[in-house]
Amino acid sequence: MNFSGLNKKIILIDGGLGTTLQEYGLNILSDPLWSGKILVKQPEQLVKVHQAFVQAKCDIILTATYQVSTDSLMKCCEMSYEQAEETIFNSVKVARQAIDEEKAECYVAASIGPYGAMLSDGSEFNGWYTDSMTIEQFKDWHRPRLSILARAEPDLIAFETIPSQKEAEAVVELLKEFPNLKGWLSFNCQVLKERFWSMVE
Repeated sequence: MNFSGLNKKIILIDGGLGTTLQEYGLNILSDPLWSGKILVKQPEQLVKVHQAFVQAKCDIILTATYQVSTDSLMKCCEMSYEQAEETIFNSVKVARQAIDEEKAECYVAASIGPYGAMLSDGSEFNGWYTDSMTIEQFKDWHRPRLSILARAEPDLIAFETIPSQKEAEAVVELLKEFPNLKGWLSFNCQVLKERFWSMVE
């Protein structure tokens, strides 16, 4: 993938997807899958929201997979593993469809939230679970979704709102198993009693 089009001072990324889905009258805030609910139940509406970001001249749009994993799909939607895998894979297709229909130049980044996002209790914002997990456990949890999304061939991978140094280290180690992937990590940083889960040392 040639990223020469991104070699400029400012890169415009879409967002917020959840807020925009709400503005389109799609109720997702109380759903454990968040924006993934629309990926599962109303993908045609998700295409329209993606298109709104493309029309706004975003350089990158993100898939609706931040809070979606094979585990959460099997639990919340009573899917088989194969069905969950297909849903995650198709998230990239949905984003590409929006770009193709607009005949636009835009990149697709596959969104991957932290372990805490799957818990649906806001813990992606405080990272309380970090000390109870090892780096290997984090890698084992992130690997299936990353593997599925890698096969879907997005342009980029976006690990979002990682709340701890340990989970970030796990993700970096895991990415070594996928040498052809490019992307970024973003962090959720707070000051909590002058120490935030050892993220900043």
